[in-house]
Amino acid sequence: MTFKENALTAPSDFDLEAYRKAVALDLRLFAFLHGQEIDKEAFLELKAHPFGYRMALEPAGKTAQEALAVIDRGWAVLEEQGVQSAIDELGADYASIYLTYKLRASPSESVWFDDDHLMRQDPMFDIRDWYERYGLKSADWSRRSEDHLSLQLEFIARLMEDPATGLEQAAQFLDEHLLRWIGEFAARVSSRCATPFYAGFAPLTACYLEDMRDVIEAATGYARPVAEDETEPGDKSSNLQLQPDILS
Repeated sequence: MTFKENALTAPSDFDLEAYRKAVALDLRLFAFLHGQEIDKEAFLELKAHPFGYRMALEPAGKTAQEALAVIDRGWAVLEEQGVQSAIDELGADYASIYLTYKLRASPSESVWFDDDHLMRQDPMFDIRDWYERYGLKSADWSRRSEDHLSLQLEFIARLMEDPATGLEQAAQFLDEHLLRWIGEFAARVSSRCATPFYAGFAPLTACYLEDMRDVIEAATGYARPVAEDETEPGDKSSNLQLQPDILS
């Protein structure tokens, strides 16, 4: 089951319930991989099959397919170093992206919109309000704030798998939060990180969310807001340029 090349022409017999369940599964996979380092068990599991094989829905767009190819080709490059060395390199890259912010590509939304690029600012509190409406909260907001990418992905998965929640709510949350900055996050990670996995995985995440939003619009008629500033974080992920030299 894949996204259509043009999500806005979804067939009339589109199985929305199955789609919601599939998206929830994929978003949980993404949340897991954006939320912690890849250990030996995960490394061996990930490289055993093409990444698209692990997804319930595989985005069909050109940028997404290029991102998947970068991930899959990258395992061979990492394996040349030996398993432990590859895991260490992935761990160092994870730290540069998600912990030390060496790449200036924060996984926390506040940093993208606060004038001083500070964490735990207004976006975090707005997202916290969203979570509370659905009886959810961060397990430890001092360690991982509510506006962290992995927690937002997990929250959208919850919305998608709950049949009592309208797709419009998931679309509204995407419009107000993740889609405003995930494209720029992905572009920076892709061009600045050290490993093929994250060079492909960040753009893949952005493409998946954009495709998901298109499907919701096709299914519900809930249109995206008109962008006031095309230069702000959140430009369409189709504009991403993958870095071919990441595999060298």
